[in-house]
Amino acid sequence: MAKATTNYKPKSASDITLVPTLTDFFTSWPSGWKGALTRQWLLFFQSLQTWARPQTFWRTAGLVDLTAGADIAQWVPAQAPGTALRVDLVLRKPITSNLVVTIKQNGTPLITCTVDAQVVPGKVLTYTQFLTSGAIAQGDVFSWAISSSDGTTDPNGVATLTLLWR
Repeated sequence: MAKATTNYKPKSASDITLVPTLTDFFTSWPSGWKGALTRQWLLFFQSLQTWARPQTFWRTAGLVDLTAGADIAQWVPAQAPGTALRVDLVLRKPITSNLVVTIKQNGTPLITCTVDAQVVPGKVLTYTQFLTSGAIAQGDVFSWAISSSDGTTDPNGVATLTLLWR
C-alpha cells in the first residue's frame, strides 16, 4: 500500500474526515525523535478541532423605540440550521418600567425576555428558557414584539437583543 492511504470508502454517502492510516505519525521515528508531527497529521487534528467547536450563528435586533407593538423591528432570516442557545440583551439607556420582549420564529413565540426596570445599562442579561425545543431551520424568519415597556426612544438605540444558536 502507498504511504498516504486512508480509511475513506467512495461508496459512503456521508462526509468522512480522511484519516492518514499509513502516514508516518512523527517526522522522525524513533531515533532522534523530537515529537514533531508530519503536516498530514497536523491537518487531520486541526479538522477534528473544527468538529469539536461547531460554528455559532446569531441574529440581532437593535431597538430604538420601546413602544409596545407586535412587530417592532426588522425581520431577519436564519442563515443556517441549529438549536437555540441563548439570547443576550443589553440596555443602552435606563428604563422606568419593566420591558418584555418576545422573539418570534416564523410568527410563533420562541422566547420571552423580561428586563426589570432596575437593570443598569451596559449589563448583559442572558436568557435560555425557550418556549419551544429551540430547533432552527435555515430560512426561518425571526421577528420581535414588545408586550410591555415604558416607551423609551433614542435614535441611537435603547436596547439590543442577540439570539445565538449552533
